[in-house]
Amino acid sequence: MTESFPEKLAQYDVLRRLGAGGMAEVFLARKSGAEGTSKIVVVKRILPSFGASRRFRTMFIDEAQLATRLNHPNVVQVYDFSNEGAEGHILAMEYVEGPDFGMIVAAARAAGVRLPPWVSAYVIAEVAKGLHYAHEKKDDGGASLEIVHRDVSPQNVLLSYDGSVKIADFGIASARFLQDEQGVIKGKYGYMSPEQARGERVDRRSDLYSLGVILWECLSGRSRRQRHRDGAPRGGPHGPRRAAEHVRDGSARRARADRDEAPRAAARGPLRDGEGARGGHRSSAPVAPRAGGRRGPWRRRSTRSSRGRAIVAAIAAGPPRLGPSSRTPRRRWRSRAIARPRRRGPTSAAASTARCGTSRS
Repeated sequence: MTESFPEKLAQYDVLRRLGAGGMAEVFLARKSGAEGTSKIVVVKRILPSFGASRRFRTMFIDEAQLATRLNHPNVVQVYDFSNEGAEGHILAMEYVEGPDFGMIVAAARAAGVRLPPWVSAYVIAEVAKGLHYAHEKKDDGGASLEIVHRDVSPQNVLLSYDGSVKIADFGIASARFLQDEQGVIKGKYGYMSPEQARGERVDRRSDLYSLGVILWECLSGRSRRQRHRDGAPRGGPHGPRRAAEHVRDGSARRARADRDEAPRAAARGPLRDGEGARGGHRSSAPVAPRAGGRRGPWRRRSTRSSRGRAIVAAIAAGPPRLGPSSRTPRRRWRSRAIARPRRRGPTSAAASTARCGTSRS
């Protein structure tokens, strides 16, 4: 059964439907110009079922206001944004002929192979260039727009057959001039940062975290997201619906640990130079084991922290320099290596007496 799609949207001749998301659908279209010229573009519009929703229209307009400000080789370019009345708002974008990075990663995982590290590094570096441009974008007055993509994932990284890499879909991006919905979690759970999963305000570091997750999946050949095995329910302890709850629980546990550590730190007294504020005083004396011959977990962390500080101090000090007094005399170890009884030839008594007389004089 073939999909039905409109043959024409405004001045664009629709060729085929590329896909649909939660609120919008995307078409491959051709725009005709003068003297028989034409250009292939991607046309995006709100789904007809959500066309009357004011919230979706506002989100779509915000995406257009943000995307039209960006012009970079590693960012999908937006050509036009128009209101076509009954057909709704239409966003015309650049057509990248090629697959998205998610398809490449999935194909490699299905084949049981890993992407070459240099390929992964190249793709991630190109995406980082586009994100850096968006993060550094300023308005006409020179003030930072504070753009955060918030949906960096392999599906939004487009690869063309000529080797170019572009980041797409700023639909849920945040910026200084956009009004964000408080307490609403947007993005993909498998790639969002912990602060984004908690519904907090995020900055550019959240995008870098998501980009690092993509790089880890490429190098390891595995997905960071927990797979549902043995018919486990989707809302189980490892399901994506509870990812934010696990992050919040971890933050609560860290807060309780800090609260319990405060009285201990006060009883130990002020910190000295080189001591950590979180772990308190780190003694160099050996730690007595608990009953049963095992140490507590906080004791093990203290030992690892002390070793880490010692290694850092040794690296900062540099290699030891050997002075003349610290070097072994060359004659000593050479005499040990070649010390052996020497055989003397027969000598006369007169020659022996002459040598003795010469040495005495």
